[in-house]
Amino acid sequence: MFIIYGTKVFTKRYLKDLPDLCPDCSEQVKLLYFHQRKWFSIFWIPLFPYRNKYYKTCSRCDNLHSINKAEFIQNRESMSQIKD
Repeated sequence: MFIIYGTKVFTKRYLKDLPDLCPDCSEQVKLLYFHQRKWFSIFWIPLFPYRNKYYKTCSRCDNLHSINKAEFIQNRESMSQIKD
């Protein structure tokens, strides 16, 4: 008998409703926020998450910035989730 195991990444996208300053292009734009969770899986069934990453990207210049959980939670009240 053999066991098939691996990982899977799930991403949730959020749009901040209020304009914010982009760190690269210095424009007032709406920023997209991403929450990525990496899961360990056996037989293609996700069992438990083992890594969280948070990102924000500018809607004008498309530069991606890694952020910490505290910054993500601080801005969470003014975000709405984007359904795929």
